[in-house]
Amino acid sequence: MLIITLISCNAGLDRDSTLAELPDTASPDTTPTSGTASAVLQLLPDLPTVIEVTWPSDRVGPGIVQFRTDDGPWRNTPPAKEVEGGFRQLVLGVPYDTNVDVRLLPDGGDPSAATTIRTGAWPESLPVPIVLKNDPALWEPTAPWLITSMNRDGDPRTGKWWVFIMDRAGQVVWAQETSLDWVSRHVSVSYDQRALLIDRDTFWTLFDGGDASTIERTTLDGVISHSYDVPGLHHPFVPLPDGVIAWGEADNGSESLQKVHLNGVQEEIWHCADWRESLGLGAGCGSNALWWDEKTDRFLFSFWSSDTVVEIDHATGTALRWFGNAPGSWSFDPPESQFWWQHGAVYTEAGTLLVSTKDQLPADETIVREYRLNETTQTLEEVWNFGEDRGIFGPYMGEAHRLPNGNTLHVYGAGGHLAEATPSGEVAWEVTWKGDKHNGRTTPWLDLYDLLPD
Repeated sequence: MLIITLISCNAGLDRDSTLAELPDTASPDTTPTSGTASAVLQLLPDLPTVIEVTWPSDRVGPGIVQFRTDDGPWRNTPPAKEVEGGFRQLVLGVPYDTNVDVRLLPDGGDPSAATTIRTGAWPESLPVPIVLKNDPALWEPTAPWLITSMNRDGDPRTGKWWVFIMDRAGQVVWAQETSLDWVSRHVSVSYDQRALLIDRDTFWTLFDGGDASTIERTTLDGVISHSYDVPGLHHPFVPLPDGVIAWGEADNGSESLQKVHLNGVQEEIWHCADWRESLGLGAGCGSNALWWDEKTDRFLFSFWSSDTVVEIDHATGTALRWFGNAPGSWSFDPPESQFWWQHGAVYTEAGTLLVSTKDQLPADETIVREYRLNETTQTLEEVWNFGEDRGIFGPYMGEAHRLPNGNTLHVYGAGGHLAEATPSGEVAWEVTWKGDKHNGRTTPWLDLYDLLPD
C-alpha cells in the first residue's frame, strides 16, 4: 500500500494534518508497486503553486513524479533528487486554485495510485492577466513561459511588486511578492541559465540613491543562494560570465557602468560624465536600459536623459559609437524613424538594432523599430517596425526581444501590455492588465525545471 500524505501550508491546516491515505491500486493491465512506502505532498511556504513531493528510499527508491491538471495528460518531472533518507521533487508549472493529481513512477516500476492536492488561492493583490490573443501556431514554440514583474493591484510603481511566471493562457504558475523597501523591475535569468536574478532596488522606495540595492540569485524553490551588493542600482543590470553582474550606478546626478564579482569586488567600467564632457556637455546622465553583446563583449547603454544609446567596449571602457540625439550620433533614414525615450536597445543575431521607442515627441504610441547599421554613412536605416496605429502607449520603460523563430516580443513597460508579433506584423500573442500597471523586464522561457538547484 502506498500511503500519500497531503500537508497544506496555505489553507489554514496544521502542517502535520493527514488529508488522505489512499491504497495503491492498479488498472488490470498494470502490476502494483511492491512493498509499502509513504509519499508526502505539501505546498511550499510562500509559494503555494509549487508542490513538494518527498518519499523514503527503503521501499520505492528513485523515480519521477507524474502530475496532471483538470484530468489532462500526465506530465513528467525530471528524475527526483536524493535527499537524506529518501527522494524529493517539486511539481512546477501549475496555476493557483487548481486541483493537481500526483503519482510516483519508480524506476522500472508502474505508477502508484494518484492523489490530488489543490494549489493555493489567487493572492488578492496579484494582477490578473487578460489574454487578448493566443495562437500557439504563431508564437515562439520554445517560449511557453514568460518571466516578468509588475506593481501590485492598488499600488503605484514605487509600491509593492510581484515577480511572477505565467503561461501563454495567462495563468500565473509562480509568484513572489516584494517588500515595500524595494521594487523589482528588471528581474533576469542568470548567465548560467540556472536561477532568477531578482533586483531589490531601493532607489525609488527608500530614496537613498540606491545605496542599499541588492540583486538576489534565487531558484524556484524560493532559496537565495547569493546576494550582490549593487549600490546606486536604480534601473538596469545584466549578468556576465563567472557570476559577474554589471549595472548602471547613480552617481550624484551622473551615471557610471559598474560590475561586481562573486567575491564582492566592484570595478568601474565607464563613466558617463567623462563621455559627456568629451562632447562639450554637462555631466547629467540618466540610464534606463543595459544590454551586453557576448559576441563582441560590448554593452549597449541607453540614456533617457539624452535619447541616446551608447556602445561601450567592456575591455577598454571606451565609448565606441552612439545612436540618438547626442552630438556625434549616427543619423536616421528616414529622419522620422528617429527613436525617442528609447528602452531595451539590443543587437539581433542579424546585426540589426532593435529598440522600443515612443513614436514621436509628444508621443501617443510606443512602437518597436529595427535598424540596419550602415557603417559607411553612419546611418541607422529603418527596416521594420511594429505597433504603429495600434494606439498602445507605455510612458516608461519597455523592451523588444527578437525570438528564435523571427518573432518579436514587445514589452510596453508602464503600458501594462505584452505583444508578440510575427515578421509580417501579425499579432501571435497578446496580454494586458487592468489599471495602472507596469511590466518589468520580461524573459521568454522554455523549461521551469532549469531554474531549480542542481
